[in-house]
Amino acid sequence: MARVWRIEEKGSDVNLAVTALLDAFNNDYDCAALVTGDSDLKEAVRIIRNDLKKTVGVINPRPGKAADLQEHADFYKSIRKNVLAASQLPDRLEDSVGEITKPTTW
Repeated sequence: MARVWRIEEKGSDVNLAVTALLDAFNNDYDCAALVTGDSDLKEAVRIIRNDLKKTVGVINPRPGKAADLQEHADFYKSIRKNVLAASQLPDRLEDSVGEITKPTTW
C-alpha cells in the first residue's frame, strides 16, 4: 500500500464552457477567443457557433492537440512554444501582500 499525493486542477474546463455559453446567450460578446487545448470544450464551441450564431475561435497553447476543437471553431491558432515562453510572467513576483513563485513545471 502506498500514499499518493496528487495535485490536479479540476473544473476549469467546465467553468470556461459555462461562462462562454452564458455570455453568448446573454449577447455579451460578438466574438470569443478561447485559450485552450482541452477537447472537452468542443461541444460548447459547437453550440456557441451553430446554435447561438456567435463567432468563436480557439487559441491553442498546446500545438498538435485538440483537432476536434479546430473542426468546430470559426478560427484556430496555435501558440508557438517560444512565444508562449516569452509571454509568461517572471518566476517570482512580489507585492505588499507577499511573494508568488511560478511552479517549476511551467
